Amino acid sequence: MATFKSSEQFYTSARILFDRLLTQNPEAAEPVEKAKLLMLFRCTEPTVSFLINGRRHPAKVEFGQDKIRPEINATLSTDTLHLILLGDLPLSKALSTNSIKVRGSVWKLTSLADLFQECQTLYPDILREQGLLK
Repeated sequence: MATFKSSEQFYTSARILFDRLLTQNPEAAEPVEKAKLLMLFRCTEPTVSFLINGRRHPAKVEFGQDKIRPEINATLSTDTLHLILLGDLPLSKALSTNSIKVRGSVWKLTSLADLFQECQTLYPDILREQGLLK
């Protein structure tokens, strides 16, 4: 069963997560900014997309964005992203098992480590606030 019943439900959770992260701990985005990372995540079930834009200072996450041509494209299910953000699925394992399909400079993904690690500290509480996690 999918964690998110609709794209709107995913976008609500993700907006809260990234807004909170970039407000409370903007340092987590510094490696993304140094790498000038421009990465598009396209997720399925439900279909959503968001762009992590490290070419801006401060870094920004844009939702529903797929008009900008990114350096890296990642395709995965929202449930896979959910497991990564919970810390239940290491990013390296998701990549090695093809749970994430990546086009572009895979080595630049290392700049996401701090950002995702910080997301993992905030994400469960956000889901609890929304009644999506007990």
